[in-house]
Amino acid sequence: MVTQAEKIRRWQEQVRRRRQRMQAGLGNARPLAPARPGHEKRYREMIIGVMAVSSFTASVVATLTLNRLAAPVPGVQSLRTMRVGTVAPSTSADYLRSIGIKPILFSHVRPALRALKDGKIQAMVYDAPILRYFMRGRLAADIRILPKLVQRQYYAFALPDGSPLRRAISDALLEEINSAPWHRLKERYLGPQP
Repeated sequence: MVTQAEKIRRWQEQVRRRRQRMQAGLGNARPLAPARPGHEKRYREMIIGVMAVSSFTASVVATLTLNRLAAPVPGVQSLRTMRVGTVAPSTSADYLRSIGIKPILFSHVRPALRALKDGKIQAMVYDAPILRYFMRGRLAADIRILPKLVQRQYYAFALPDGSPLRRAISDALLEEINSAPWHRLKERYLGPQP
């Protein structure tokens, strides 16, 4: 029977060997074997999930959302005269406060969109992909997302300096977000993209 300490030692040895192969320029070194049967599928699902989240968040922008009946917003400064909502805590709420706008705060996207539809707020500032997801279906007829970029936000994975995973993650993300299945998933969950 293999002890936990032995499993850890073997895993550390595999990591050491892989690092040596990566440093030697063998970027196509085979991945580490899963610790237990069934973990390979979990790792794959985890990587796909990470890619999905990073693709959404890499393109996340705070955006304006308006009730179709409301007058168009010529610029961010015109929000000062409107009842503006957002979800808190969020970078959108922080941004609005930083430019002197006191937003009406909501705990979740759904009540904020409902308030926008019902006329309780005149505009909403929040992350475009999240808004697109929640607006699919019924709300799409009453609310529209304006193509105005309020503030671009970037997200990243934190890795130690010199991590051999940096290149592998970047390559996997680029390959996935440029694939046809990825574009179909975005269309399915976020609707048509502008």
